[in-house]
Amino acid sequence: MSDYTTGGKGQNAMGKKLQPKLRFKGFTDDWEQRRLGEIATVVGGGTPDTNNPLYWNGDINWFTPAEIGSNAYASKSERRITEEGLEHSSAKLLPAGRTVLFTSRASIGLTAILMVEACTNQGFQSLVVSDRTDVFFLFGLCNRIKKQAIRNAAGSTFIEVSGKQLAKMPLQVPSLDEQRRIGKIVRTIDSLIAAEKRKLDLLKDKKTALLRQIFDQKERFKGYTDPWEPRRLGDVAEIGTGSHNTQDGHLAGPYPFFIRSDQKLFLDDFDYDEEAILIPGDGRIGQIYHYMNGKYALHQRVYRIKVDSSVDTRFILYLMESRFRKHALAMNSQGTVPSLRKPIFTEWGINLPRDRDEQVRIGMLFSQLDNLIAAESRKIDLLELKKKALLQQMFV
Repeated sequence: MSDYTTGGKGQNAMGKKLQPKLRFKGFTDDWEQRRLGEIATVVGGGTPDTNNPLYWNGDINWFTPAEIGSNAYASKSERRITEEGLEHSSAKLLPAGRTVLFTSRASIGLTAILMVEACTNQGFQSLVVSDRTDVFFLFGLCNRIKKQAIRNAAGSTFIEVSGKQLAKMPLQVPSLDEQRRIGKIVRTIDSLIAAEKRKLDLLKDKKTALLRQIFDQKERFKGYTDPWEPRRLGDVAEIGTGSHNTQDGHLAGPYPFFIRSDQKLFLDDFDYDEEAILIPGDGRIGQIYHYMNGKYALHQRVYRIKVDSSVDTRFILYLMESRFRKHALAMNSQGTVPSLRKPIFTEWGINLPRDRDEQVRIGMLFSQLDNLIAAESRKIDLLELKKKALLQQMFV
């Protein structure tokens, strides 16, 4: 038998009470309207004087918005402050297990459940639950709180929502027992997502380690002992750019159109029909790589690397992932490269296995790892979608 029952759709006009579309069996009482400040205390943050060394490198976790959003739980901050730093700032110590960190400026509504006692900078309006509120239930409500917060946010330099605005927000809230049942579902799904994210991180770490070991030639497939041959990339590849502008692209079409970001657009015509590596010439230098085998179109500031038939394309792709960014940065005395130029590619010194079969095996190894990483990412995306769909039905 199912643990769920279908509730009414509810309305919010004419004073009618709202009901979720999906409820646990045995819960029939109407959800009551409360203000956020009635079910949780809204607490802002602060920053100790960054020029005072006595305030920093202590034992108190101190979170910033940049650390929030990718995980459901927050347990270790990048920086820590001292007791003296806490006392001489507007930062407040927040309790573990009862606090939802909620970013209140720039990217409003990034959230995490605080698992350790900690404080934050002023980019938060954190929510400390009352004794009659389940923290996981409130965490599940945060997407609705975020939407209201963004509507109410204001500011000239960057938009921000105040603690007073958050505290006034109306919400529909069930009994504590029903909150706990819903909160348990939220906790279970988030635990599954966290477990899959840990698997994904392990796969990415494994790939990073293997890239270093193999291209340093510290690890090799059995049977290959010949030294690798020094070459220049320009000796083994044709290198050029496309001819289109970003505005030429469409959201749908027959041929993929690669631009200067991760986003892939489409065109009605193609420029090339080949196996190639595609790299944006500016932006996130040496961090975005596309492998293409087929018909495609190309932006005028995206480079195509068409490798000779004597060399395996995937081998060059993973060699570039491993080493090219460092080379590109070294070509500029300031340590940054505003944009790539063709000589940065053509003059890049590389080492190639003399036996093409060794190149192929290396390329296939990392291709298989990438397939595992992509599959794990799809699992996480699917769990996130399931969580979103379920919460939409379980929350008013």
